[in-house]
Parts: sequence; structure tokens; C-alpha cells
Amino acid sequence: MNGLVWIYRTLYVLVLIIFLANAVTRSQPSFGGEMAGMVLYFVSCVLLLGTVLMTCIRHRESMKSIWAVTLAWCFLFSWYAWVSQSSPFLFREAHTLDAVQATAEATRYKVTGGIIFVLLLTWFLSFPFVQRYSSAGGHGPSLLGTGVDVR
Repeated sequence: MNGLVWIYRTLYVLVLIIFLANAVTRSQPSFGGEMAGMVLYFVSCVLLLGTVLMTCIRHRESMKSIWAVTLAWCFLFSWYAWVSQSSPFLFREAHTLDAVQATAEATRYKVTGGIIFVLLLTWFLSFPFVQRYSSAGGHGPSLLGTGVDVR
């Protein structure tokens, strides 16, 4: 079971590193622009680094801190995915001049983006559950620290 947890952690860190690299290279804030976007940009970079470190370092973190960092990252990921200037899920350009085809293309893009967003958000939210299971020594997960065995 430890091998599967190691593979999961490795994949989780790789996904986070891809997002961090994208945030640093593609999402550079305009320092003369809006202050809120710049603050969210830096907070998301710091949270990504913190999540990567928390995932890599194998010490006993409290479940509260793991949930806090994970939920904060999911919130900032949602902002990045749908609101930021370099949002990967917003439709920006049509490849046709026909209005019907452009609408169909935009709809297809939004649906695909929504599906990818839900999959990534589920992936990010899985970390506290895997951490809880692996820290329980593989004896089975308890229900969010309540001691209630879910098996």
C-alpha cells in the first residue's frame, strides 16, 4: 500500500508543479494593474509551494492544517481557472466567423473546461483523504478525524 501512496504523492506533486510553473511563466501580474489580482497571484504561488512541501515532507501535519491549505488552494485554483486574466477555461477566440459555429465552439470549450475543472478539483481535494488513510497506517480511514471507521 505504501507504493501506491508514493505514486499518488508523486503524481500530485507533479500536477502542482505544472500549475506553479504555469503561474510563474504565464500568469505574470501587471504591477501597474489591479492590486487584488496581484495579491491573489502571489498568494496562489505561495500556497502551491506550501502544498508541494506539505506533500513531499512526510511528517505528522495536523489534519486541520492539511484541510486549510487544500481548501485555500482549491479556492485559488477556482479563481485562477475561471476569473484570472490567464484563465485556461475561458473561451477567448473563435475560429470561425459563423455565429452558429462560434456558439457551438464556445459551448464545447466551456463543457470541456468544466469537466477538466471538476476532475482537477476532485484530484486536489483527494489529498486530505489519502493523507488521513496513509497516516492511519493503512488500517482504514476514519471519518475526518472523528474516529468513526468507515469500513
